[in-house]
This record gives sequence, structure tokens and C-alpha cells, in this order.
Amino acid sequence: MRTRQFAVAALVTVTLSTISVQAQETHQEPHHHGTAVTAETPRFKFAVVTDRHGARPRGSTILEEAVSEINLIDPDFTISIGDLIDGYRDDPEEIRRQWDEFDTDIRKLKRPFYYVFGNHDASNPMMVDLLRKRYGDPYYSFNYKGCHFIVLFTESCDDEGKFIGLNRDAKQIAWLRKDLAANPGAVHTFVFYHRPWASPEIMELFRGRATTVFTGHLHRYEQFEKDGINYHVLGSTGGGSSRDIYSGGLYHYVLVTVSGRTVTPAIVRVGAVLPDTFLNTERLKRIAKARAALRRPTLRLPRGVTRIDQTLEITVDNPLPTPTQGTCTWTIPPGSSWSVTPGETTFSIAPESQEVLSFKVAAEGDVSALEESLLPQVKVKALGGRALNAHSPTAAGLDTLYDITTRLSLDRWPYEADLAVLREPLAIRRTPLTGALTKTLVLTVRNPFDQDLHTELSWRVRNPNWNVTPRDVSLVTKKGGSKSATFVLVFSGKRDSVFPVPRLRARARSGGEQVLEETVPLPVDARAILRHTTPTLACPALTARPVLDGNPNEPAWQAASTVGTFILAEGSTEPLQPTLARSGHTSEGLWLGFECSEPARKQVRAEVTQRDGPVWMDDSCEIFLDTNCDRKTYVQFIFNTIGTRYDGRETDKSWNGKWQVKTGWTEEAWTAEVFIPWDTLGGKPARGAKWGVNLLRKRTIDPDEYSMWSPTLGSAHAPGRFGTLVFE
Repeated sequence: MRTRQFAVAALVTVTLSTISVQAQETHQEPHHHGTAVTAETPRFKFAVVTDRHGARPRGSTILEEAVSEINLIDPDFTISIGDLIDGYRDDPEEIRRQWDEFDTDIRKLKRPFYYVFGNHDASNPMMVDLLRKRYGDPYYSFNYKGCHFIVLFTESCDDEGKFIGLNRDAKQIAWLRKDLAANPGAVHTFVFYHRPWASPEIMELFRGRATTVFTGHLHRYEQFEKDGINYHVLGSTGGGSSRDIYSGGLYHYVLVTVSGRTVTPAIVRVGAVLPDTFLNTERLKRIAKARAALRRPTLRLPRGVTRIDQTLEITVDNPLPTPTQGTCTWTIPPGSSWSVTPGETTFSIAPESQEVLSFKVAAEGDVSALEESLLPQVKVKALGGRALNAHSPTAAGLDTLYDITTRLSLDRWPYEADLAVLREPLAIRRTPLTGALTKTLVLTVRNPFDQDLHTELSWRVRNPNWNVTPRDVSLVTKKGGSKSATFVLVFSGKRDSVFPVPRLRARARSGGEQVLEETVPLPVDARAILRHTTPTLACPALTARPVLDGNPNEPAWQAASTVGTFILAEGSTEPLQPTLARSGHTSEGLWLGFECSEPARKQVRAEVTQRDGPVWMDDSCEIFLDTNCDRKTYVQFIFNTIGTRYDGRETDKSWNGKWQVKTGWTEEAWTAEVFIPWDTLGGKPARGAKWGVNLLRKRTIDPDEYSMWSPTLGSAHAPGRFGTLVFE
């Protein structure tokens, strides 16, 4: 073990004392503010702050408030998990200014502060070099009171400056092995890194050690345990956040108490101190499930019924460790023949409990003629999670567990539960794909009905590199029975020719009526292929200027190039609902057309109406353009189904470009035409010029789908993963 003393970089004018650091010969001691920690007593506390970058509220003082609270709690030291500045700039002076701003807040801490760096802190080689000169090596370790602390760097680059990340950084992994070998007797090991995706091989190095891991990057809190290691994925200490605590979004930091071998982390926010298990995976899933159920109160109608006079039950779940209380209120649209009794009821539910609310529901007239717009609406609002912060008693409050307004749904035959049974053979397990493949697929059809079920399973294969045998199978299944069909799927093409994948169509009839017709793409895991390639899209000159009316099928679009293969962002497979995009240009600017297949128009989300609002939360399309083709800079355009626009330069939404969009609907899809003048994009490109480009679609209808023309295998803001637009 090598113990070294270093002076602080000139820009950080604080005094440091010695710290015990495990490092290689070339590894510097980590820089930090304040007096370095020592190893004298067996009990201590430390705080962890998290992502601060992006979408901070105007005039935000959240980090300052966190620093003030940490000073009140007075832990032994504070450590971060990265993304401390906005970054993603090429100007060294701007990056120094951002670090100066951050350090101004952090210097207010009474105790030492230790840096961990994320992608926003180390966006390019210049930024990595700057932070090394300013703060020291980005991965390091130190001992404190019998515990061992390890800081890892997830933004590693190779000698040519290309991103390789933590999992492929052989030098850092070798250092980690040596560091762990040199510290076998630690009472507890704490590990800090930014992106929460350390490989199983790396985490295997911690086997047999009492270990706690802190990461971030996702801007939502989640706690879980895996293979004996306690993981905490932190949310935001002032950066972008949904601010919905029950989906993991809140402004917070974590206070960790160490007492011998016992480690107790606690979530801390202004006005709240929560146990670390408050947002565990199981509770988040339970809340999401409860919210989904409340968004779809359903009345099952007996087959053949002509008049409604039934009891409806709504279950309100309280998955919290604290009581919840609220109201359930019904609204009857004017002119409706519906009635609901009682029209309003209140409830109070004990922790970890449920309450069933019963209502008498009636309607006059023929059920088949009832208009959906006249169905009753219900609002369920519930409050819970009261928490007091001893250091800020004025911040006491209640969190909203449920605030949902929705319309009553009618479940007619064939019922949703029966359809779920019919869809079982469509839930094909994902197939890893790295090259040639032969797969035998056995699909089993069950009959939930009281009459024979006639099912047709057929494959649509548009890619000559795929073959499916047989293409079509017909099954007849008796009541309560099941039958299976066997298919052999063969992929024999090149690695970059996987898509489009075969699509399976299922059609089923019972009692002379069609009960199901759905099509799903074959699920594959093509990440190993996609990470080595990006697509290319031609942008030809259009023969005429299109009429900007939301219809990208007029004659002026005939010369445009077309892409019809969008892939889910993580690179798993194609989305359930396909998207068709077109590109072309005129003397005035760039034209893009979209056709987004959508069979559930009434469920489409289109709530954002303000320019530069969170349009990406709606059903929407996005356009990324890297006009410099430098794989760093880009502009972003987003629009929803009603034409509300968002634009920004990288993550700066204050930039507004001059561009137009018109949307529309056909019987099967929502459509859009986008026109962006050359002036907005820095001028008209020459023939043969290349730009970086990506096209995306967000679909909010269950299941949510986020698909891309060029899958980034992660965040959409990844210009290095954009495809190429070639001007003709």
C-alpha cells in the first residue's frame, strides 16, 4: 500500500491533510474539499449526494439546501456519485466555469467532500483531462475507521479517446483487483460509480466481502439486493427529476450510518427522512400496478345483456408503511343516462392494506348503443407518506399517492381475461442473436371459451435472410383444452441484416365470432450486433414542395427515401406498432414525414400544449440532427400528435429554431410532416454531405414503447450512436 500526500490544485483553495489511499504508482490521491478523514473511532456517518445536472428549476438552490442540511446533520464526510455539472461542451473555459459554480456550493460543507465523476463531468477527452488536472485520478480508494471506500470511473476511454466504459477498462479492473487484494480485512466495503451497470464479472470481485454500492445516472431512486450486495441507485440532488416520489423521483441525498458491521442508509429530502427500503423494487411495482388498475375501472357486462344494473367494485391499495386517506368522486356527463351511487365516498386505509369501494351502477337503453363519451368519470385522490424533517419543521407535508381521473370502461365479451389467455402464445421469449441462428419454437394455444376455438398462426417474413417453417398453422381446440404448433426459424444472413424480423399473426374465432387478431414481431436480443453498426439514410431532392398538411403520402413525397424499421431503444426487437419515416429536401429546407401505426387512437396521450413543454411524455416523435457530423453537437426536435413542439440544442431547451410541423390521422395511423428551413440548420448542405441523424417514436399505450431508427442502446442523447443522413 502506498500512502502519499498531495497539494490541492490551484483552483481549489482549501487545505488538505494526509489520507491513506490504495493506488498504483501512477495513481494520485483523490482531491477533496476540507480536512481529510482519519481512522480513529469505529462509528461514523457519511452523506452521499447525487446527480445535479439537467433541467434544474430556474434559480434552483436545491444543492445549497442539501449542503445546509448535511452541515446540520454533520456527517464525517460527503461523497458524490457523479454528474455534478451539465458538461457536454467543448469550451474549456465554460467547463471551468461550471466546476467553479459547483465548487462554490460544495466549499460550504463543514466536512470533507469526495468526487465521483459521471458522463456529464467527463463528456469528452478535454473534460477528462481537465478534471484529472483539477481533482486527480477519477478512480481511487481510501480507508476510514476500518472500512474501505472505492471510487470507480464509468467514463473510461481508450488511448485513442474512444469511450470504453468501466466494464472494458482493463487497466482500471486490474487496479481494482490489486486494491481489493491489498485490503482483505475491511469491516465493510463501499463502492461508488456513476452508471449503474457494472458487469457481473466486476461485481464478482466483491464476493465474500460485506459490500454496499451507490450509483446514479437514472435520476430515480431504487434500492435492491442482489447476490448479497446492497445496491442504491440514487435520484437527483437538484438535477432533472420527475419529482414524483412514488416513481422514484425526488430531490434528495442519502445519509449512511456505520456502526461496527451494521450499515444503515436513509433517504433525506427537504422535509423528509425516509428508510432506505421505502422505494424498494417491490413497493414501486405495487404502486405502479395499483395506479394502472385505478386508471381502468371496468364493469364486466354479461354476454347478451341489454340493460345495466350492476355492482362495481374499485380496490384502493395502500402499499405504504404509513396510513393513506382520500376520496372517490363520480361525475356524470350531461345528457348521460348513467347513474352511480354513492356519487362520492371517502376512505382511510391502514399501512400495507387495501379497501374495496362498492358502487351501484345503472344505465338506461341498449348497451350496444351506449356512447363512450357519456360514460361516468371517476376521480380517485389519496394522500400518504407523511414525514417530518427534524431540521426543517416547516417542510412537513403529505405526498400524493393517487390523483387519477378516468372514465369507466366496459368489458364486453370476449372478456379481457379470456383475451389474455389467447395472447399467451404471442409472449415469445427473447432470443439472443449474434449471427446465424436456428431456433425451434413451440407455441401452445389454450381455449378459455365454452365452444371450440379455431386459431390461425401465420408468419409474415419480409427479410430474405429469415426463413420460418411452416409459415401457417391452423388449430382447433376444444373447450378447456390446448393444442401446440411447432415452428423452425432460421436466420442465415450477415450480422447487420437481422431486421426486419419475422412477425407472427394470430387470428382466433369462437362461436362464429372473431375474438382475436394481433401481430407481434419476433423478440430478439440484437445488442451484440447493433453496437457495432449504425444505419444510413439517403436524403434525395424532392421533385416538388410538399403541401404541409400532415399527409406524407402526396405525390411530392414519391422521390423521398423511406425507412420502415424502427427498433426498441435497448436493441431488443421491433416495436409492436411499426413506424414509417421519409426524408427529402428542397431548395428551402429539410423535409421529414412520419406514419405511426396506431390501432388504439382513443388511448393516445396528447396532454402537452405549451411550446417546449415535456412533449416527450406524450405519444410523440423526435428528430436528432448532428449537422456538423462530429458525433458531439446536435439539435433536437419533438412533436406530439396535436403538433405541440419542443426543440433544443443538446439539452439546452432555451434554443428555439424556426420549423413547422403538421399532424393528422388516417384510419390506421397518426401522421406528420416536418419542414426545417436550412437557416435553422446552419445552411444548405452540398450534395454528398453527411449529417448525423436519429428518428425516434414514443408510444405511451400499454406496453410503453420507445423505438429508434438507430438504437442508442441507452439514452437518446447519444450522438455517437446516431445514423448517417447522406444528401443526394
